[in-house]
Amino acid sequence: MDNNCNLRMVSALIFLIMAASAQSNGESQTIEIRGEVATGDFTWNPQNFAGFYYDLDDNIGTEQLTTTITEGNKLQKPNGVTYTTTATKKSQPPNYYQVIGFLGKPYLAGYVLDEAMPADDQVLHQKSDDECSLCKGQLQEILINNDSAVVLSSNAPLTLSQGYKLHLKSIDYGTAKINLELTKDGKVVDSKAIPTYKNRTVMADKIYYYKKDVGNQKGLVTIAVYFGADYKDSKQTMAIIDRIWQISDTSTIVENNAEYGKMRISSISADTITMDNQDNTLSLDKNESSDLMGDFKIKTADADRLRYYLYKDVQQPGEYEIRGSVATGDFTWNSQNFPGFYYDIDDNIGTEQLTTTITKGNKLQEPTGIQYTTTAQKKAFEFEGWGYFNVIAFMGALYFAGYVQDENLPAEDQVLYAKSADECSQCDEQLQKILIDNEDEMVVRSGDSIKLKEGYELLIKGISEEKGIILELRKDEKVIDIGIKSLADNGTMVDKTYYYRTDVGDQKGLVIIAVHFKNADKDFVNIDGIWQISDIPTEVSTDTANDKMRISPVSPDTITMDNQDNSITLSKNKDIDLMDGMKIKVADANEMRYYPYKIGAIAS
Repeated sequence: MDNNCNLRMVSALIFLIMAASAQSNGESQTIEIRGEVATGDFTWNPQNFAGFYYDLDDNIGTEQLTTTITEGNKLQKPNGVTYTTTATKKSQPPNYYQVIGFLGKPYLAGYVLDEAMPADDQVLHQKSDDECSLCKGQLQEILINNDSAVVLSSNAPLTLSQGYKLHLKSIDYGTAKINLELTKDGKVVDSKAIPTYKNRTVMADKIYYYKKDVGNQKGLVTIAVYFGADYKDSKQTMAIIDRIWQISDTSTIVENNAEYGKMRISSISADTITMDNQDNTLSLDKNESSDLMGDFKIKTADADRLRYYLYKDVQQPGEYEIRGSVATGDFTWNSQNFPGFYYDIDDNIGTEQLTTTITKGNKLQEPTGIQYTTTAQKKAFEFEGWGYFNVIAFMGALYFAGYVQDENLPAEDQVLYAKSADECSQCDEQLQKILIDNEDEMVVRSGDSIKLKEGYELLIKGISEEKGIILELRKDEKVIDIGIKSLADNGTMVDKTYYYRTDVGDQKGLVIIAVHFKNADKDFVNIDGIWQISDIPTEVSTDTANDKMRISPVSPDTITMDNQDNSITLSKNKDIDLMDGMKIKVADANEMRYYPYKIGAIAS
């Protein structure tokens, strides 16, 4: 088989792989919620790992995972990794239950009685035949615990989780009854009547509950709906719902020796679950992502020095709160303790920092009650022959800050720096998004094009016998540049690099696209480096406002923001917009507790 035939087969295979990858990326989204970065033995808890369950209002969250390293990078069995979690009493007035964080989610460990409250009012405990889940070696995920008012009408049922719906069938004021029906997947599973609003004398009168056998438990209340006022006239029938409670109707097994990925349950007490890595020694080899338990994984840096972190790989559709460490006073968050900030574990890049200074009890006074800083860092191109550039993490994303020269590399090889008329973006108080930076080898046939971002594509117009390549750059199908590159054996980096430069905002002649050609024959070219930054600048000029924050000084390497003209009050039970999707949440509690967070979303 001749070389051209081999190249054609390779090219076809590459295009198939790229197409499959694109399809897969289109269908699959994930969110990585990471914990603090470790370099040796370490312990993660709800303070430094947002993947664990935490209730800000009641300060509840007990999950803890500890790594103990031996032989340089080994998590030896049986206790190189240990995980513990403890149940905590929580109120859902007038009921009480034990909640336990398990693998990052809240679970019911059991309903409990509180001696300070009338027993008859604690309906969920009283109506359950077998109220203790953990005692039976199982838990139920808490699906809904909502105290926002909801209107239930005869025309629109209340949609719950796991296929359940609660229907208001009728209100009969003659018998003083509200008739309700519960369905699961369209089939009736329960019918009950509760008294109308004016005829309720005890707590049980206002609660619709549904109980069923769940795993080893008999008659466990899985759904409770608390009713307020009701109304009926010739046009509509409706009732006000004050609170909704639902737990899963399937159990999560937490018996001794139950396995979760590489971990297994080693002991269970009346309120605590412990797991270890019995039978599974783990190696923290560089540049790996290792499954640990459930959605939890460990990622290691592609670096000679050990760096690693615990993270939660979220794939289910929905919205997820990516939070920082919990503060009770002045505090500083950075890329280590707030996964909403950008961090690159391989190159240890990420300098964002947010600091709060509280005065008068709960005030972030302007102009410096809250400050944000971030600094540019030097980074090598993935195609290392081009040299280096500056990056800067800004409001949780990575941006291009400018090309830089490195004295250890030949000046003529640093093409992108040399060919840019105005190479420093941050000096001009602007940044660009990094769209492509890769060194993956690919084969492209003459007549085909390389698809880039923002409507750009680079067409291989032709290849000469002397390995000259004729190129055509298009944007939105219009030709904007023509180039010729020579791949002769003695060609320089400039000869083998196609680059396109243009004015971007205040910058003149900035290289925004570069492609390195490794070799060519008469039908194909081999590419081993592609670079692209956005042709739309992100402005970071002094006094630019972003919600409550504004940019103060900008230097060639640092951006600072403060809350000039925007004093912020950390009032309890508040959600405060801060900047670019970042918020501050304050506990619904008398004690000050708060944290910054961002929302990550996965479309269904």
